[in-house]
Amino acid sequence: MGTMDRNVKERSVMLIAGSFLAASSIVGSVYAEEFPDVVVDASHSELGEPFLRNGAEIPIRDLQELGAGLGRLSQEDVISLLGSPVDPSVVGQDDSWLYNVSLPLPGENYLVCQYRISFSQQVLSSLEWRRPQCEHLFSELSMPAQPQKVSLSDDFLFGFDNYSLSPQGRSELRRVLQDAQGKFQALSISVTGHTDRIGAAEYNMHLSEERAKAVADALMQWGVNPGSISYEGRGESEPVVNCPNIAGAELKKCLAPNRRVEILLKERS
Repeated sequence: MGTMDRNVKERSVMLIAGSFLAASSIVGSVYAEEFPDVVVDASHSELGEPFLRNGAEIPIRDLQELGAGLGRLSQEDVISLLGSPVDPSVVGQDDSWLYNVSLPLPGENYLVCQYRISFSQQVLSSLEWRRPQCEHLFSELSMPAQPQKVSLSDDFLFGFDNYSLSPQGRSELRRVLQDAQGKFQALSISVTGHTDRIGAAEYNMHLSEERAKAVADALMQWGVNPGSISYEGRGESEPVVNCPNIAGAELKKCLAPNRRVEILLKERS
């Protein structure tokens, strides 16, 4: 038997011991002895789908609701929030359940974490992450996102003097929404339309309202709850530039920053 064969044989036992994050930004000592390990032969021919830990994508707010329900939630309540545990046979029989939970990381990455849920007399009594890095990441994800204001140019969103969203405007608006949905657990949106001072004030007020409505309508078409979005127009009343002593095409160009739609994104209270 060659040296390589001996090395492979010596390493033929593999511990599938839970989630691991190879990143210096999330570290912690490991105290996971009480969680069960699975011991298998490391031969590729014997490693199959059961040993790939695939986590469930559970909304952070549902995990937070578990914490708020300690001493109150039943096993049925937990299943309604998280679904069945890894081993469904423990339901109604065991006082300790395990879940594999995918917690989001920057980009499209995620960390799969083992989560233990314990009961006392069928009532939720404790919650434990197997790895400290999972607990730290969950704490970070549980922090409320700060309100964010996005200002989009009317000249980009709409054609001149109308309130129909342009293709590039719809694309940019959708990007803003997708970004916000990744940051906020329960998204609340306020849309405000603004115009420049060219033209009659009454007409500008109407135009700003219609443009704000067009943006709100598009967001609702893409799944935003109508009860979580509001819109209004403020016409020319809140300029960001004044452009004195200019006329004609130069004035229109100078006043462009005033022609805008502002979108306030925040956590719903």
